[in-house]
Amino acid sequence: MSWLEVKKTAGNIIPAVATTTAIVAGLSVIESIKYIRNRPLKDYRSSFINLSLPMFAMSEPVEPKTRKIETNSKRTKVLRKTQESAKDGFLEICDWDKIIIPMDPTQSGLYTSLEDVIKFVEELDWKLVILLYDKFCIYSDFVKKEKIEERMELPILQVLQDAGKIEEMPGKGEFLVLEICVEDENGEEVETPTFAIRI
Repeated sequence: MSWLEVKKTAGNIIPAVATTTAIVAGLSVIESIKYIRNRPLKDYRSSFINLSLPMFAMSEPVEPKTRKIETNSKRTKVLRKTQESAKDGFLEICDWDKIIIPMDPTQSGLYTSLEDVIKFVEELDWKLVILLYDKFCIYSDFVKKEKIEERMELPILQVLQDAGKIEEMPGKGEFLVLEICVEDENGEEVETPTFAIRI
């Protein structure tokens, strides 16, 4: 490829990249302002852009699908913009939510153990199958029983630091977010949002 061909190709790419970046940045700022001002969902837009056609399309985002889960625990809370508790034995959740794992009010989330998490999951009438933080498996049916028994009494943060070799942890007042896989009494997998422990 000659110097002139490179110059011509680069000359076509750079304006296209700059234009696309400017459009995406502008649309992101507009949507961020709507979020800061607590605008209702109907005011937001999902944008689709293809400069080679040219095509600009906008659509209203849809609310996530919600479902009710039965819980006997009054301690069950969901983290949204506000914390919501279970009412009449049911809790309405969606994929955007985080279920907050309750802790002993005399302690901080630093001391929440694997045993506490399993008990809480059982309060929701589920069976814990897998518990993950980032890429580290804290609990699973296929992990050796000896390892699980070692981890059962330990605070989850200590398990992550010792066994998981995870150095970066959430700070005080932040949430430790856990991915979870659970089954109901029939052995069917239950779709759940992520779980969180306030540190």
